[in-house]
Amino acid sequence: MITYSEAQEKTINRALHVYGRNRQILKCIEELSELAQIISKYLGKDMKQAIGVSEYMKFRELIIGEMADVENTTHQVKKMLDIDDRELQRAIDAKLERLQKRLDK
Repeated sequence: MITYSEAQEKTINRALHVYGRNRQILKCIEELSELAQIISKYLGKDMKQAIGVSEYMKFRELIIGEMADVENTTHQVKKMLDIDDRELQRAIDAKLERLQKRLDK
């Protein structure tokens, strides 16, 4: 679970206040799209063999950066919609339970 310090929460709240909800929702969509794009670039490849270890490490860092952007913007959306961690955890549990049932078939 990702945790945010008090200072980081203040920064997130400030971003929502300064930029507004609609702009931050669009930012979240943009970040999700960027993550999807970078992941799909290398879909189905054995990364280390296909591009070499050095390129793989660069790609990995890009993924981590995009995941951080997605985490920060989805955190803002959670705040906008008053979604608490317990509520989200219940949804995650249900999704994983459904996946487990599909895997067990």
